[in-house]
Amino acid sequence: MKTNAAPYLSIVVTSRNDNHGQDLLPRTTLFVNGLITQCTRFNLPAELLVVEWNPPPQTPPLHAVLPAPPPDCPLRVRYITVPPQLHRQYANAGNIPLYQMIAKNVGIKRAKGQFVLCTNIDLLFSDELFEILARQDLQPDCCYRADRCDVPDDVLRLNRPLPELLNWCSHHIIKRW
Repeated sequence: MKTNAAPYLSIVVTSRNDNHGQDLLPRTTLFVNGLITQCTRFNLPAELLVVEWNPPPQTPPLHAVLPAPPPDCPLRVRYITVPPQLHRQYANAGNIPLYQMIAKNVGIKRAKGQFVLCTNIDLLFSDELFEILARQDLQPDCCYRADRCDVPDDVLRLNRPLPELLNWCSHHIIKRW
């Protein structure tokens, strides 16, 4: 993908580097590596927008700790930082450090893709989904959805290539949504 070409798909997520969820950084790293692998394998021009909301000053920013795609990868990653001074303008800012849905709206507003997928930072997508996306024949007047399958956290400890992880996940579904 040319760096100035518009991506087909914008993937919008939000997070902070404070482990606000269990094993969050390893799960996010797995998510980003999965996108890098699948966008490359399926040649899908995409962008990942990571909205870092109210980043804690004592930890490195996400762009410094998450993997970056290689230059030949059709996935581009953009980081958008919503600083603490903006966060403090919201009601209950002292009690809620991350406004997830507002942060996702920040990403949607800045998305350059023809289609936008808002999701979470601890997911792996199936190859079947990427095959569909890579055809680039989504309809603009449709809303698409896919089932979500939860798997045990053991997937983090497997340290295997993505195809093996996806195979493992397909055989260890604990809940389907």
